[in-house]
Amino acid sequence: MKRIIVSLVFAFVLIMGCCGPMPGPEPGPEEEEVELSIFCADFDIITPSYEFYKSMNDIPSFTCDITNDGSNTETVLVTSELVGYSPVFEQTLVLSAGATKTVAIHYSFNDAFYGLQEATSGLLKTKFTVQIDSDFVVWSHSQIYDIYSTI
Repeated sequence: MKRIIVSLVFAFVLIMGCCGPMPGPEPGPEEEEVELSIFCADFDIITPSYEFYKSMNDIPSFTCDITNDGSNTETVLVTSELVGYSPVFEQTLVLSAGATKTVAIHYSFNDAFYGLQEATSGLLKTKFTVQIDSDFVVWSHSQIYDIYSTI
């Protein structure tokens, strides 16, 4: 299973596979630094019948492990959606220093998803947001997946 490995640091914003330092001042001693490691498991296959089976058996569509590698407690808002086929999944995690939590992303797919009669593509968008004072540190990932109407 393919894994996405990302480290968020206050001076870096990783967006859609493009990474590099963002211009701006280095954090001072009074400023907080956010250090998160995020590992998300990819979908195996996306089909209405398989996603229905998973929803009926309380199996998540996919999971992400989030580790707080920093020294402060962080609150992380996780949002994810399969654009056009699910409402936005949203969960807030509070991670103490050194803690790891797994977020199990369960979608409530709509009739358009369950009514698919032919293969199509879908855009999966997942975002992790941490607020520090009035600033936000964000890591987001978007990926196009093939959605099959049958297994």
